[in-house]
Amino acid sequence: MKKLLLAGAFAVLAAAPAVAADLKAPVMKAPPPVVVSTPWTGCYVGGNAGFGWAKEERDSATAGFWFNPLPNSDDVKPDGAVYGGQVGCNWEAPSKWVFGLEFMGQGADVKETKTSVFFPASDVWSTRISSILQVTGRVGYDLNGWMPYVKGGVAFVDMKSRFQDNIIGRSIEEKDWYTGAVVGAGVEVLLGRNWTVGVEYNHIWADGKSFNSTRINTATGLPSGATDTWSNDLNVNSVVGRLNYKFDWASPIIAKY
Repeated sequence: MKKLLLAGAFAVLAAAPAVAADLKAPVMKAPPPVVVSTPWTGCYVGGNAGFGWAKEERDSATAGFWFNPLPNSDDVKPDGAVYGGQVGCNWEAPSKWVFGLEFMGQGADVKETKTSVFFPASDVWSTRISSILQVTGRVGYDLNGWMPYVKGGVAFVDMKSRFQDNIIGRSIEEKDWYTGAVVGAGVEVLLGRNWTVGVEYNHIWADGKSFNSTRINTATGLPSGATDTWSNDLNVNSVVGRLNYKFDWASPIIAKY
C-alpha cells in the first residue's frame, strides 16, 4: 500500500510542470476611455434681429450757419431695427469655460430727424445708421446646456449725418464709417444637437470725427467764403435675438490612463 501511494505521489509531481506550462498568466486590460462631452466646441453660422438705439452728439466750438454760440452742441438720438448674421467658432475647455471668436454683420434702419434747437423755425438735423460690423472674442461658461458669456472687440458703424435748412433749401451731409470698441453680454441655450438660441446686448463707443463745411449766407443762400467746423461723437446700443446652426458638434475629450 505504501508503495502504491509513493508511486502516485511521484506521478503527480512529475506531471505538475507540464500542467503549469499549459496555464497562461491572466491579461490585465485597461479600462475603456472616458469620453467627456464638450457640446459648445465647433463652428457655427446664424442670424440675428432686434432693436438698436444710438446718440450722436454734434458740437461746434464757434458760431456758424448751423450752430448758435450758446449752447454749441446738441444730440440726435436715432433708433430702429437691426438685423443680420454671425459666424464664429467656440472651444470648450475641460473646465467648462468656453472661448470663441465671432464676426457679426448687421444691416440697420436706426434713424431720427429732429428740429434744430438753434434754428427751430428753419433747420432740421437727421442721423441714420445703415450698417454695423463687429469682430469680437467671447468667453462663456457651460451650465449644462446654458452658456452665459461676455464679449469684446472692435466695431465699425456706417452713419450719415445731415443738416437741412428748409427755408433757403440748403443742406450738408456727411457719410462715413466710424471705428470703435464694442462690449457685450448674452446667454445661449442648446436646442438639441445642432441648434442654439440666445439673446445679446452690445454697446459701441465709436471714435468721433471732425468736418468742415462752407458757410452759407443766410440772406442770399450762397456760399459766404467762410468755413464752419463741427465734430461729433457716437454711441450705439442694441439688443438682438440669435439663432445659430452648429457644425461638427461632437468634439470629445478622451481621458488617458
